[in-house]
Amino acid sequence: MRTLHIRPTSVEGIKRLAKTISKQENVVHAAALDTAATRAGFANYIHAYRALSSSTKGVRAAPLFTTYISVPWRDAKTRQRGLEIIKISLSKPLDEMIKPTQYKHARGLWFFARWVSDQLAYQGAIDSPDLAIARACGAARTLQFMAATGLRPSSGSKTEPRGDGDTRIPGLDHSSTWYDPESRKYVVLDEPYSGAVSNRSAERAAWAEQHNWEVIKPEWPGMYYPDGGCELYLMADRKKGLRLDLLAAALKSLGPAVIPENCERVVVPEGETFLSPGELARAAMKAARKASHN
Repeated sequence: MRTLHIRPTSVEGIKRLAKTISKQENVVHAAALDTAATRAGFANYIHAYRALSSSTKGVRAAPLFTTYISVPWRDAKTRQRGLEIIKISLSKPLDEMIKPTQYKHARGLWFFARWVSDQLAYQGAIDSPDLAIARACGAARTLQFMAATGLRPSSGSKTEPRGDGDTRIPGLDHSSTWYDPESRKYVVLDEPYSGAVSNRSAERAAWAEQHNWEVIKPEWPGMYYPDGGCELYLMADRKKGLRLDLLAAALKSLGPAVIPENCERVVVPEGETFLSPGELARAAMKAARKASHN
């Protein structure tokens, strides 16, 4: 079905067109939303959402969803312990971005579990509060990436052409594989230390040419360790993979990656227990059910 003549007039119409564009043009859903919105006469999807959702009381801003990330720590020498918590505002609710069974496949979320609908909890204890914050920020960057792109973590590795380990790109490190649930197309993220690939540009470009893959470096710094010298490269098969230029554009809208220096910490007064809104809601529902049985 040709879509160039379609001009949506509603948010739902834009979403339907985006789904078609994503499948036909092999782009991630987030990028397809922006494309569909421009065909409707708007700058991007957020612009369309705000304009088309306006009421007599004014324009309604696109919703933001807060997710809390908690990491316990324990110092073996001093026997001190604590809980570090940060929060991050995202364009999508947590459960819409990732299924509980997918955490073990997502970089930065391997040791986290969904506690409630708005909170991730680290399973285990870190050696210090600084390391705990760093681990929480790593999880936050993964959530940033998924919210912006709409991608899901893959349970398999597709880091080499034809799945052959002998054809990996030179300098590949800290790689992860992601897919678009709409088009079922894949992209590989390569996050090496900058010093390890600074003199291998020609070698990596020759690899991409040989195997007909595309490799680009987006402006967003990545998930693995952007504050420690790592940099992000997007890689995909030119015929079968995702369009990397649109994926890079989606990442460009993210803003700074969450790191310990800029993260939003949640301070819990001594002697008090932290409860997210999701936990409070669950406790209220539990109390209501108990009262109904009495």
